[in-house]
Amino acid sequence: MNFWLASFPKTGNTFFRFVIANYINNHLLKDAEINFHNLGLWMPEEDTPSEHQAWQYGEIFPKLVKTHALPKQKHKTDSKVVYIMRDPRDTMLSFYHYARASKKFAFEGSLEDFVNHPNWGMPAYTKHIAHWLKVAAVVCRYESLMTSPAETFVQCFSALQLRADKEKLALAIEQSQPDRMREIELAKSRPGHSENFKQEFVFVRNATTAQWKTEMAPDTADLIMSLASNEVRKIYA
Repeated sequence: MNFWLASFPKTGNTFFRFVIANYINNHLLKDAEINFHNLGLWMPEEDTPSEHQAWQYGEIFPKLVKTHALPKQKHKTDSKVVYIMRDPRDTMLSFYHYARASKKFAFEGSLEDFVNHPNWGMPAYTKHIAHWLKVAAVVCRYESLMTSPAETFVQCFSALQLRADKEKLALAIEQSQPDRMREIELAKSRPGHSENFKQEFVFVRNATTAQWKTEMAPDTADLIMSLASNEVRKIYA
């Protein structure tokens, strides 16, 4: 059985990965701090060497591999998928800031330009969700991960037919709070940060819900929702 953590960019998979990495580490009773440099040891990423590494922690948690790609056959065959989704307005806002700071994306247009971008904006977001929801074993909403993380993780564990150690899970959630992740990022940076991003960019931003209400023009918010699928509009209306 293969396990996948799928999400569109900037929808909360980093928090999810930190929690699971800390959960595994708490079982091992190791003093090592989870950071952006060693995260892949506990939470592998598709199309990197970590995807194919031998997995030592199966008795604690299965090998859950992160992907932002659209689903391929390997994601569907003998697989279980955790899919994270986030309000498209907050997703677009967060991804826009990321794309402007990224030397690879080097995006220079307006937020409205980004929303309409075929590869990064709402067309890509809508396609991503439509494809992954067909194969997901469980869907975790970013908003629930932020407001009721313990209950949301327990539901994810249950959908994957796993039993959660609630005490170690609660500690892992505490260790992975966005403020703590930001401290770790500022202290130890991220792999390839200076090569790939503007120096002032901080990957872990506010990590709150409904940022769009204060940071986005109403017309832009309306545009995003007009481009969302009916299913997404029902959830985030």
